[in-house]
Amino acid sequence: MISVIIPLYNKEDFVEKALASVLSQTYQDFELLVVNDGSTDTSLQRVKDVADPRIKVISTNNKGTASARNTGINAATNQYVALLDADDWWAPTFLKEVVVAINAFPQEKIFVTGRIHVFQSKEVAYTNKWLPKNGATGLVNHFKVLGTNLPVIHSSSVVAAKNHIEAIGGFKAGMQHFEDHECWHRLAIDHAVVFINKPLSFYNKTVQGSMSTAKVRCNDLIHYYNTMLSVSEQLSGREKRCFRKFYQRFAKWSYLKFAPTYSKEERMLLQESLVQLVSKMEVKILDELQKMGIASIYQRAKNMRNGGA
Repeated sequence: MISVIIPLYNKEDFVEKALASVLSQTYQDFELLVVNDGSTDTSLQRVKDVADPRIKVISTNNKGTASARNTGINAATNQYVALLDADDWWAPTFLKEVVVAINAFPQEKIFVTGRIHVFQSKEVAYTNKWLPKNGATGLVNHFKVLGTNLPVIHSSSVVAAKNHIEAIGGFKAGMQHFEDHECWHRLAIDHAVVFINKPLSFYNKTVQGSMSTAKVRCNDLIHYYNTMLSVSEQLSGREKRCFRKFYQRFAKWSYLKFAPTYSKEERMLLQESLVQLVSKMEVKILDELQKMGIASIYQRAKNMRNGGA
């Protein structure tokens, strides 16, 4: 019924835990596809050492997480696809609870469980006012949540109908950052999210190379800006208003954070997309703020709050 896809690139310290969390599921009607995206460490050997016949390995040249997920989706033989990053893990009843939700909402395409954000010194449960009560399952609007909260969909807590992912073209191959959120926005157009409000997935926030330190390519940010504009044009009413709040907030933050790392030519290209999301006056103000280093000050404060350095 469900194909589990784990994209793998240089996660030798974590992949065995991810695999164990899948193989120990109380619901066992699944296939497990590990897409080795050209790992250069011992990740692939760690997978082989597990020596479980339920694991199917697909090895490719390094093309990025988006392409690895697409490869797994294309190879999947079941009606539903569950994604799990190689440094995250599931509770034993993750798949069982998702199957119960699928049977309860057979017309829906997107299913998501509650998640725990695991930091170095604490764990924080994902929550917001739009979710069903603790322990319950219900329909949630992706775009309304974004108006005030982190996305309801996450790359290690989502299960979606394979034909729906294929219908939107899957993940944007070549994108190295924001490729997951870019996909979620397109996935959620005209579709509710069935949210299982139980902490069944665990998002590892202790891994180095997170967005707080990553070098984000200008082209990725431009593509994401353009996707948000395109998605917004397909929304109306409250969905559109809430999504506008999100993308304007995100556009300002991302410009402050990443524009200083780009060349003058790249910043000009980025601004051409940015002014479609925020006003020209706001862009001028952002330019002044980024010169003051506001983004780095904010990031340091955020890291301290989450228990990091």
